[in-house]
Amino acid sequence: MNNARRLDPGSGPAPDWKDAIWIWKPGEQAAGDYAVFRKKLQFQAAPRSVVLYISAHHVMHVYINGRRISGYGSPAPSNPPFTKLYLAYDVTSCLGAGSQTLAATVHYLGGGGQNQADGAPGLICRLEGVDGEGNRFGLGTDDSWEVCRRIPYMPGTPFQQSRRLSVVERFDAEAARYTLSWIQGEEADHPVLYAVPSPIETANPAWRLRPQDIPEGSEEEAIRPEPCGMQQAGCQVFDAGRIVSGWVRLRLKGAADATVRIRYAEQLNGEGRAARFVCNEPSETYYDEYRMAGNERETWQPDFAYKAFRYFEITGYPERIRPEVLDVVFAHTPLGREGEFECSDPLLNAMFRACLLTQKNNVLGQVVDCPHREQAQYLADSDLQAEALTGLFEAGHVLRKVLRDFTDAMQPDGSFPFVSPGNAHREEFRIQIPEWDLHFVSLLWKIYYAYGDPGVVAEFYPPAVCLMDGYLDLRCPDTGLIRKSDRWHISDWPYPRIDQDGPYLTVQNAKCFSALVTMSLLAPLAGRREEGVRFLQAAEALKESMLRHLYDPAGKRWRDCFGSAACSQGTNALALRVGLTPDEDRQQAIAGLTADWECRTVLSLDLFRLLFEEGEEETAFRWLSRPDYPGWGYMIAQGAKTMWEGFEDKESHSHAWNGYPARLMTDYLLGIRLLEPGFRTIRIRPYFAPKLTYAKGKIVTVLGDVRVRWERQDSGILLYAEVPKGMKAELSVASSHPSSVLLGEGSHLFAIRDGQPAPIPSQSEASND
Repeated sequence: MNNARRLDPGSGPAPDWKDAIWIWKPGEQAAGDYAVFRKKLQFQAAPRSVVLYISAHHVMHVYINGRRISGYGSPAPSNPPFTKLYLAYDVTSCLGAGSQTLAATVHYLGGGGQNQADGAPGLICRLEGVDGEGNRFGLGTDDSWEVCRRIPYMPGTPFQQSRRLSVVERFDAEAARYTLSWIQGEEADHPVLYAVPSPIETANPAWRLRPQDIPEGSEEEAIRPEPCGMQQAGCQVFDAGRIVSGWVRLRLKGAADATVRIRYAEQLNGEGRAARFVCNEPSETYYDEYRMAGNERETWQPDFAYKAFRYFEITGYPERIRPEVLDVVFAHTPLGREGEFECSDPLLNAMFRACLLTQKNNVLGQVVDCPHREQAQYLADSDLQAEALTGLFEAGHVLRKVLRDFTDAMQPDGSFPFVSPGNAHREEFRIQIPEWDLHFVSLLWKIYYAYGDPGVVAEFYPPAVCLMDGYLDLRCPDTGLIRKSDRWHISDWPYPRIDQDGPYLTVQNAKCFSALVTMSLLAPLAGRREEGVRFLQAAEALKESMLRHLYDPAGKRWRDCFGSAACSQGTNALALRVGLTPDEDRQQAIAGLTADWECRTVLSLDLFRLLFEEGEEETAFRWLSRPDYPGWGYMIAQGAKTMWEGFEDKESHSHAWNGYPARLMTDYLLGIRLLEPGFRTIRIRPYFAPKLTYAKGKIVTVLGDVRVRWERQDSGILLYAEVPKGMKAELSVASSHPSSVLLGEGSHLFAIRDGQPAPIPSQSEASND
């Protein structure tokens, strides 16, 4: 038998769900529960074609004849009832003549956690195909499906984190023997237990099933850990070398009735053991357990949920464990092709690698802030991560999912909960961040501009209108400014230094202004040109109000808020970048930002893009490449292999919103800048940093990879560029020489002397001459 093949959404007709119902096991619904279902099928001859459509709440493992066909974390988190994702598999090659068994293990999380919608437990599937005689057939989940009475997973175990993202996976290998034979189709040795309709069946409104268009989670790498810390009988600690998302895989000689515990941690405690924390939040239960059967060789991995850790501690095994029998499984949602960067500065190279690893750690069926403490999807985090995701990965599908998840969660006033998916109805998660809401618009623009897809505008422009109209309702009639609310306002993060005590916040108003301008650009693409005029007029009115009440014309700087004497670097970098500062004041205002680096992660993106694009490349590069605090290089100098939450060595040490320095390197040190939607036109204008002797790399686009390489030689600089088919490029190598050279598709080589590029013919061109 061959493997099942995951089908892409839209590759075939939608399933007919009318003969399928959501099912669950008999009994009371409970958090942290599991159920194993099966349906035995009979074919006279091997079927000609069969497609399986299947979903579960929350996560499932799917089997045919005992062989697993599904990936990890499936289906991806979503927001029922508005969206519940399902997967489609071509299972033709998995089925033959005779008795066949379709089975699924379903894990229901529940518990009101931060990063999932509780809903209710259930499984639904539909099998459609053509049998060996050429007859079409179809069947779905119903009350004829059997439920396994004995399963290896213990229900009702503790949650691993205070935010209730996953439960302790407690697995009994002896029970697993029975379950495995049962899902392979062997007869049960007890009366048959049948499924019952799930509470989802009576949900009002009904859950909307939608095909999942992002990949299933998969294993990228199996890392051999190194012993570290405590090493004694019954307690051994290992180091993965960096923080990874995934789990640990054991391959051990069985010891009957021994319970092996794997505890996870970012750091070790003073005794050389795994610290009792999930990131920076205390937890005594960040572990999984395996009760051995006593077989000659036993293999196990707790893969119903992603953990994130660098260190892990194994207790309960009676013999000494060799690292060769352990794998640290690095797993996440695959992101396709990856960008590249390398230069003569080892710190920048290490930083680039850390950015990419951190980004992959944080795409786990949704674009999450960190892979351990919260594993939740925020708009601002996703927008910052889109810097790397739109140029260094194939990630359009996961970014569109962010917009869809928040559209599903939109409140009646046009605002959003702070994360989505989630349980925003619970008091502890009934949080809103007004500044974060505005990142919906900037993220929508980034996705459109990177992929040139008008469909994303058509789908998400309407909720963006609701958002902005709700925001405009917050204007004060006296000042024309957006008023500060009683919600959680964040101008910069983490550990911000911006004054937010006044009634009108400059960062919030500046982001609103920028979003209104962006909406004026999106409106014509959505066929609503007149609405674009309305948004532009609102932006101009807001700018006038901001200049009147928040700008200091004498100092040529913006106050952090109304009535404040503070004029923070981040506030002014943002205002300059979005076009609020008067033109006649720009140069002096930009110069005022170059004394020292003060702003935090969120606004540092605006600061660095402003400096690189407004003639302050030397300052931007010096800060980017320095090993001192504050800065990304400081993290690397301290030995970090993944990027931290902030510039301080505390809290999360794998936070993907600090992954955008990788994009700064390709945008400015390689000089590859997007000029038209879908990368139809780019500009290549590297900053030839005096500190560097060479730089090379590539970005990932919908048209193909763009490669640039430059190196210093005695006579000048040699520059190579490779442009994919369908793309145009402008080569401009110095701001003092604004003229550019137009490049078509293919490879190009230039010698650069005195700021002027001279093409070097290829060998074939030279021979023709």
